[in-house]
Amino acid sequence: MGWISYTSSGGTAGLAAFATAYPQAVVVVSDTDNGIVAAVYEVGMNVCKVYATQHVKVTEYRGLTYATAVSLKNGVGVCSKVAFRTTSGSSWAVVPMLVGVERTATISRSNEAGGYKLTVTETTVENSDVRASWESGGSA
Repeated sequence: MGWISYTSSGGTAGLAAFATAYPQAVVVVSDTDNGIVAAVYEVGMNVCKVYATQHVKVTEYRGLTYATAVSLKNGVGVCSKVAFRTTSGSSWAVVPMLVGVERTATISRSNEAGGYKLTVTETTVENSDVRASWESGGSA
């Protein structure tokens, strides 16, 4: 197999177009859900714990020329996360940069013959994946 030479506008639209043109070169390496404690706040006599589920998907775009990997990578590494706010009575807590999508894109050499791959890691937290638990009294 020769290395794929493909020019793209980059970003997620460019990756989608590439996946349509070369489905055999796109491999989902992992798709994981991670439960996390995003924050613990003590607000007066109340304790707020914020739990979230992160959806992490790792996709490789394989068999690329270096120029193709660079073209596909442009505009992929973005973060659109926003704060999550919760209230209980007159108390409130904010977890910055929790809800939304964060992507990282990494180019690596696959072999000595000039093949490259682009690895895209996408971490997503939806509002429906976040839960706040308020407890009265005590310390966290």
